[in-house]
Amino acid sequence: MQKNSPPTVALVYDRLNTRYGGAEYLLELFLEAFPQAPIFTSVYHPQASFVNQVRVKTSFLQKLHLSRWHQWLAPLMPLAFESFNLAQFDVVISLTSAEAKGVLTKPNQLHLSYIFSPSKYLYEYQDKYQPKKFSFKFFWLQPLIELARKYLSWWDRTASLRPDKIFTLSQISAQKIKHIYRLKSEVIYPAFKLNRLPIKPKAELLPADFPAFLLSLSRLVAYKRVAWAIKVAVERQQPLLIIGQGTEKQNLFQLYPQLTYERKAGESILAACQAAKNKLIIFLGACSDLECLSLAKQAQAALALGDDDFGLVPLEMLANGTPVIVAKNAGVTELIAKQTGVAVFDPQKPPTLSSLLDQLPKKAYLNLDLIKQLEANRFIERWQSLVQREWRKHQLL
Repeated sequence: MQKNSPPTVALVYDRLNTRYGGAEYLLELFLEAFPQAPIFTSVYHPQASFVNQVRVKTSFLQKLHLSRWHQWLAPLMPLAFESFNLAQFDVVISLTSAEAKGVLTKPNQLHLSYIFSPSKYLYEYQDKYQPKKFSFKFFWLQPLIELARKYLSWWDRTASLRPDKIFTLSQISAQKIKHIYRLKSEVIYPAFKLNRLPIKPKAELLPADFPAFLLSLSRLVAYKRVAWAIKVAVERQQPLLIIGQGTEKQNLFQLYPQLTYERKAGESILAACQAAKNKLIIFLGACSDLECLSLAKQAQAALALGDDDFGLVPLEMLANGTPVIVAKNAGVTELIAKQTGVAVFDPQKPPTLSSLLDQLPKKAYLNLDLIKQLEANRFIERWQSLVQREWRKHQLL
């Protein structure tokens, strides 16, 4: 490439096989920031419909037709990312909480890694990623599983040394990177969607006599602590609407099956809430942005109880006036702990969620300066200028 011409960029992402969420929103911003960049990933599934498939370059694992069950491919993930040939690109940006940081680059290339968090299934929630039923039924596989985990942990620490510079989402994630990898990282807080609800929604989503309710909006995985939200709702005898999908749904449904209702395929939210009379826990599944915001606007509070690497949902709730309870160890807490309408709880102590709910005001507010700081355009421009700056510095080495 000619000196002073823009560097060619490649994006690398762990896997594209889940529905839209916070990490996918950040990837979308990078795709917008670098519109010519292809995206290299281990496996792709069409439900990741937010990305143009033309830009997606998959590894050899795609041929195994296990894109929905990537957990079974974990021992092969290191080889998948090491097999990518990225030699034609000047700058490689890996966006990762798992293996994407392990791609191989040459000395003349610049590798920047936006590490959301060290791999949770290796260092933080090993037991959560291997259900007890699996451990009991396949006990004879435990030695092989443990051997694979040791190998993956060794490889993951080795792979963390490959990027030229590491960035991350929050100070909490930076502390984890320092503790696990013994590496420094620079914090760049993510942007969030500033969706505003129309003054008059087109249709009512809830029955007119629906009682004051709580809201949970997240992927249904163990570390999100949706089970705690369910328990406090039952304790308070207050309805909880759960938006989201994930591997923990069946386990959550079984906590209080007599008090739980799941929206049927094709059923409207209004019809589901009418059918769920005398139920406290209502699983709504996937909802549109407008539906999420409409429900948030009417909720007494949103419960964001997981130890998220950052956590965009609390910001979206606060921007629309919805009070929220957020976990102390979520990265977003660094920014919103003192905002009006926020209650912070410590998961290490006995939860006092019910009393925190009673202390929340009816209306929440998000500081305008914070909204400007986390604008999508500002995030995109920062990464564009950062890549240019770091590439110029790299060329001088």
